[in-house]
Amino acid sequence: MLTPLEAIDSFRAIIEHGKNTSTYKMALALAIARLVEGNKRHVNKRELAGLFFEIYLVRLEVDMPQLSDPTKSARVEQAIAGFKSGSLTREQAISRIEKEAFRDVLPRFHTVNGVQVPVKFYTYSSSGLALTDAAFMVFQSSERDKLLREVDSKWSFLEETFARNRLGDNVSVWVVSSGASGRKGELWCCASASDGAILAMGGDMKQFARGVAKDLASGQKVCLGFQGPLTLLVPEQSGVSPRFHCARSEHPAVAGRTPVDETPRAAKPTHRRLTLRKLADPVRAVICAARVMRDIKNSSPDTSEPTLNWRRFVDNRSNLFVWEASGSREYRQRAETDPARLAINRFLNPYPRLYPQLPPEGYEPFSLVAAALSWAGFQVEQDSFRMLSVVV
Repeated sequence: MLTPLEAIDSFRAIIEHGKNTSTYKMALALAIARLVEGNKRHVNKRELAGLFFEIYLVRLEVDMPQLSDPTKSARVEQAIAGFKSGSLTREQAISRIEKEAFRDVLPRFHTVNGVQVPVKFYTYSSSGLALTDAAFMVFQSSERDKLLREVDSKWSFLEETFARNRLGDNVSVWVVSSGASGRKGELWCCASASDGAILAMGGDMKQFARGVAKDLASGQKVCLGFQGPLTLLVPEQSGVSPRFHCARSEHPAVAGRTPVDETPRAAKPTHRRLTLRKLADPVRAVICAARVMRDIKNSSPDTSEPTLNWRRFVDNRSNLFVWEASGSREYRQRAETDPARLAINRFLNPYPRLYPQLPPEGYEPFSLVAAALSWAGFQVEQDSFRMLSVVV
């Protein structure tokens, strides 16, 4: 007779050792957990597709690749993207998932190292899924939360592996400090994204721009950071003061969530009131960004394709990702060395998982970075002006 321990061991083997060319197995494991939580033994493919839709809709708020093939995106990603853009309704997106997402994952979920595990957690047919007693043993056991954390961890590992494979080893990180911290030291720094090695430091902005342009011309991909804030939050109502967008010191998804209910979400940013007294730092940062981008444009007119969208950069649709280095009080207090070097360390800590930002309710972002890029002569897509920069 099957014991809970045997069921748990088989489930853990699937998560830890199963072959993954996509993240579908992790989503299916989470879907099974939710079905057990709802005490549902039978589910048709339409209902399963609805579960996948809900799971991935939240998961993809942090837009990481879900497929190992660097030239493609997963079918579920395409459906979610269509829903978010408005080209697909919710029902149309679920229908696409139902038709396209289950061809491989349902027959292969129980396979580890080319062999079927002895314990099955469901049976399936054209009509849908039927959970076995083993599924209930696993997700009604005291190991439930631990196993779900393992699913979440493996999912994150797969996403980051897929992202690193797309990015490759030829990514450099350049950061320039606006000098607003008041500290002495170098104004800019460059490092390798692969190993974090510091490649160059200096204080001449022309030299900084030439270095970025040289990397781009040689085929390098560049992550270019400016100490901000570089986004203005415009109030939707008249009579309300505009604000500058600022970074959180830590992303809220790193701890304390229940894995069966939540996946990493985009960050809700902090923001501060815009007053004349506080204009100096942002103005200095924007001017610095505009001048540097103009010099890069002049040095490499045909090799620079800037973007504020991290996923676009990961997918090799752009070779220059522009981001914002935190200029918060905590950041300045911790800047025991040059702030540009500290910013690189902070950037590489979560790399390649960079969290997008969400505007506070009642405000619409106006990207000063996009304006700087346009001023410098780059072609800038219209939606970039309404995009919050990734802040690290």
